[in-house]
Amino acid sequence: MTPLRQAVDFLVDGDFVERVHTGDDDFGFVPTVLGMVTGRLMVSPTVCHRLREVLSSIDVPKTADDAERQLIDVLAEHVPKLSHAAVSEALESRVLHLKWAHGFIDRGHDELEAQAHSGAETAAYLPGDLARAAMLAVANSPNAFRRDARTIGGVPYATMSAVLGEAPRYLHWLSCQGFLATVHPWVAIVAADLSRRIRWRRCQPPRGSGRLLWMCEQMATAAHADDVVPMLWAAATTRFAALFVLPRGLRR
Repeated sequence: MTPLRQAVDFLVDGDFVERVHTGDDDFGFVPTVLGMVTGRLMVSPTVCHRLREVLSSIDVPKTADDAERQLIDVLAEHVPKLSHAAVSEALESRVLHLKWAHGFIDRGHDELEAQAHSGAETAAYLPGDLARAAMLAVANSPNAFRRDARTIGGVPYATMSAVLGEAPRYLHWLSCQGFLATVHPWVAIVAADLSRRIRWRRCQPPRGSGRLLWMCEQMATAAHADDVVPMLWAAATTRFAALFVLPRGLRR
């Protein structure tokens, strides 16, 4: 019974379930709102609890770039499917180059390019580097994710797709807690935006696009969202491009 008690205590302490009285001397358990969100997204409570612990110890980032990098780094290190994502030895140097370039693929970042070349030459590949490189590429080079792209910064898109498919679930879990006040607001805000930008990366959305993508999701029928959301996004950004810019105060 000890493992069961430990599991119950963990779920209660983590605010996934709460004890309720069912009689004079009896009590039971019901899921909290956080517990229901965790179950609906089918994410690991132990992994999620660790994410929340680590993020609570981080100082508030000074820039949007720092916020995205720190959030991406925490996910890549602590979510097993991201940290253990497989990559062939032949691609490790390309992944490291993309990571050290902070995901920038476009020309015009000569300083980052030099750092990336130096870092890729001297650094060893670490668990989670593929996830870091892939998510940073979505964050900082969204135009690279056009529909016909086969490689992103020299890394095959098929190699990235598994981690990019897994990350939005944990980001969405973090963003939902903005309503529960169980994470710092910066975590919820950045996670909400990044979650949808990764989910709809083929739309090539820049930073701050999460709110518009959310509107497109709400207007689309769930069963046809994969086809409808990109069409709504294209229509909105083409017709009202001047209205959808970076949020005030955020810098690229």
